[in-house]
Amino acid sequence: MSTIPERYLRERLGVCLARLAALKPEDLARPKGAKAFFRRGTPYFECTLRLFHRLGRSDLRNLSLEGLTALADEAGKTLALFQEILSFAPDKVDNPKSASASLIGAVRDGYKPMLERLSPIIEAQVRDWERPRQPRRGVAFAIAFGIAFFGVASVLIGQKLVGHGSPTYSMLANKVLGALH
Repeated sequence: MSTIPERYLRERLGVCLARLAALKPEDLARPKGAKAFFRRGTPYFECTLRLFHRLGRSDLRNLSLEGLTALADEAGKTLALFQEILSFAPDKVDNPKSASASLIGAVRDGYKPMLERLSPIIEAQVRDWERPRQPRRGVAFAIAFGIAFFGVASVLIGQKLVGHGSPTYSMLANKVLGALH
């Protein structure tokens, strides 16, 4: 059963993750009226958004109160920073290039510490994100064997229907059938 603070945190986290999920790196790279001041930040925006998109798709129901608090705080800080980028008005600052570089730097420099704080949460969720594919050699062998068997059976049935058989095919079919027994 959830306590009131936990419900509040889950609601706050849900709102932040939903708003972050709605953002695209391109939206941040070219906010309205900001020309190309934020293009250099695109890789940092992508990386940060990818992290929150993955966390938003993860099952966070069993997250501890501490993990929930940390994640909600980081999502809130990131969302506030991205909203500041989206509302950037170059005509309202003295040096737009410096101001945009400062905001890009905040995203870039904030990623590693944020990742360190969230790593226990992410490690718990990472198993759901990426599952390495196991080679399926048995399936490939079974398919190849099935095709070969079907081919031999087709030749044998064809020989019986036509009423005559080629000695080469008969010998091959007998060897294959002998190997199967």
